[in-house]
Amino acid sequence: MMDFKEFVNEIAEKIKDFLPDSFKDALIDVREIVKNNDVKYTGLTIHNDDSKVYPTIYLEQFYKEYADNGIDLNTIMQKIVKVRVEHDVTKKLDVEKFRDFDYVRDRITCKLVNREHN
Repeated sequence: MMDFKEFVNEIAEKIKDFLPDSFKDALIDVREIVKNNDVKYTGLTIHNDDSKVYPTIYLEQFYKEYADNGIDLNTIMQKIVKVRVEHDVTKKLDVEKFRDFDYVRDRITCKLVNREHN
């Protein structure tokens, strides 16, 4: 059985073999993502060169299925591809407008979060 690091490397190396043709030129990237309270996750992104919006797929849950439930790696890869394809952004989004403070100013809200639940 692979440890988490080996699992991540195997996914990154072989995931393209499971992707549909529309992702044949996809870029695969794995990086550590720091969330609230310095909680760290390993995120996989699969994106075409021209896409600016794409999901990050966290691999910890898939490793748990592999390590704890004995799900084989091919099934895990198929599940990851399913998540990626289901969350494909087909509309062209103008992400540049989100960098324009005048555009986003009225859309910014604050939220007070309970310290224990953050």
